[in-house]
Amino acid sequence: MLGLESAVQRILDLMHKGTHASDFSEILSSCKKANISVRLDTMVGFPTETKEESDFTLDFLVKNKRLIDTPFSITPLSLFELQDNSPIMHYPSKYDISPQKSKRGDLDYQLDYKIEQGMDHATRNEIYKKYIQVLSLFDFADICPENKVHAFLMKCLCNEQEVVSWAFSEVMKNPSQYTPVFYQGILCMGTPSNCQEDVYLLSNLLNGIEVEIDSCCKNTVDLVKQNFSVGEILDTITTFEHRMQSWRESLSRFLAQ
Repeated sequence: MLGLESAVQRILDLMHKGTHASDFSEILSSCKKANISVRLDTMVGFPTETKEESDFTLDFLVKNKRLIDTPFSITPLSLFELQDNSPIMHYPSKYDISPQKSKRGDLDYQLDYKIEQGMDHATRNEIYKKYIQVLSLFDFADICPENKVHAFLMKCLCNEQEVVSWAFSEVMKNPSQYTPVFYQGILCMGTPSNCQEDVYLLSNLLNGIEVEIDSCCKNTVDLVKQNFSVGEILDTITTFEHRMQSWRESLSRFLAQ
């Protein structure tokens, strides 16, 4: 798990990362040779970061794509957030920002802020979208879960040849030909657990293990039980996620008013 954040030394120094951009390629190369999958975290919009500097980091990722394609590697991306009581809050003028009120009320730890130098908020958002579009084109061999523990377990199973490393990409070449099935004893509770919105329980009756899942995952479970193919599930979930996003945006606008 590597906090790359930026490939620009000036930004790393501002973050007090203590890392050197000149070492990144060698580190990734060593991980590749040792068959170590990596979680390579990057960030867009750190205070004073310019568009050119952000593009430099994205270009670094593209040029080193072959070093981060070990099965179950992932490149998470975040948009900078100003948080209350963070080190930056003690010296905002050093980072050319002016902290404002909390984004969502007095108890929120995330703050709005004005930018005095570097990309404005609109440009940061556009660069963020650009990153997502480019990173989504990385043709890695496997689907990697964002959950860190799950990613580690999947990599272990892959190394032990319990999971075929090319299986996911093979399925995705023609998803309509594959129909997933559950092992006996898998049960999804039909009502939210603990009265939390969009949280359900998925239970394995054979070993007693229970995990919380969201509404999208529950919808997937329901489709598997109805013998939908992978292609049909993807089409349905895409529509479902679009509806959920529209609902969340409508709710956000309502709450803002």
